[in-house]
Amino acid sequence: MVLTWDQDPRELYPGIKIGESVRSLVSDQLIEHTDEIRSREGEFPEANIRALADCGLLGMKTPPEYGGLGLDTLNVTYAIEQIARVAPATAFVLLLHTLTCNRLAGAGTEEQKRKYLPRISCETLGASAWSESGVGADKSVLNTKAYRENGVWHLSGQKAFCTGAGHAGVYMVMTDTTEGKGFFLVADDNPALRIGAPMDSMGLQGTHSGALSLDNALVPDSDRVGEPGQIGPIINLDMQSGLHSGIVATGIALGTFGRLLDIVKANNSFEKYESVRVRVSQLASSLSVMRTHAYALAAMASLPAQSRPPTEAATMSAKLFLSESALQMTTDAIAIAGKSGYLRENGLERLHRDALGIVIAAPINGQILGSIGESLRQTDRSSHLYKV
Repeated sequence: MVLTWDQDPRELYPGIKIGESVRSLVSDQLIEHTDEIRSREGEFPEANIRALADCGLLGMKTPPEYGGLGLDTLNVTYAIEQIARVAPATAFVLLLHTLTCNRLAGAGTEEQKRKYLPRISCETLGASAWSESGVGADKSVLNTKAYRENGVWHLSGQKAFCTGAGHAGVYMVMTDTTEGKGFFLVADDNPALRIGAPMDSMGLQGTHSGALSLDNALVPDSDRVGEPGQIGPIINLDMQSGLHSGIVATGIALGTFGRLLDIVKANNSFEKYESVRVRVSQLASSLSVMRTHAYALAAMASLPAQSRPPTEAATMSAKLFLSESALQMTTDAIAIAGKSGYLRENGLERLHRDALGIVIAAPINGQILGSIGESLRQTDRSSHLYKV
């Protein structure tokens, strides 16, 4: 099924049940990330996150028995795209939070799910602390260490690029152990947890991605997720879900195109110059392809497990394609709008920086390309995006 650039996906996908609530939230409650308030660009969108919690959207993928909505990927994709259209940083925080909830729901023990899922599905954020400075996207070498003693794990080290650092109630931390890589749940009230200042980044500043350090944090074995040395299947839950940051990129492209149309119509250049009409029409076609791709994958990932084809490779390819396409969309939109696009007051410049942030968000596009190349090189056509 093919979506046009401005079509409501609900016309083609009746399985989207939260359309009205999301549309109302976006139009009436969310604070738009525009350059009219660029002096506040680095502020964490607390009001937006509270609005999401009030609507139940923090628990989109969480099963109802743990306080969530139990929605499929199609509904989550719709919510993320529509929110990213006006507030990319808010959408990015929501996406990573949702992936954290999905991992815990899929791999956590019953005790962990009852202890943490109601909290991060109704009240506060869940965040993931995986990456570290100096190793980039490579998870095979971690300086954060954990060792077990008398049923308690001791965690020490520093994480970087943790989205929502300082605003989450629970962190899923990846560490190295003597038994292999492991995942641990660290609550925000752990006395050994320290939160650093947010990165002064080009784009997506409102995500407050920053450093998180652990100084001999004591974590009971009951808060270990999965078995050390066997976390690959937990990571794979992300790719199986069909959720990826390319959905945020699609929302950025949608918002960019809408602003561009407003600018060229206000300047009357759409009427006066055929070249403008042609170039804008090309972007409309590109946006149609992007949205069609995003929703086709979402629909596939939402099929019942017994009839669902593998989605791992498609999920990563979608992140690559959609983020690169959004970056090109924002670049072209600025050029077409001319001076109006170059001035910060019209917001295209900020959307361009946000789109670039999605390109380098984990898994970074270079890593995806490397994995695709490796899968083509290997006889069995298989590779793993994370070296764990």
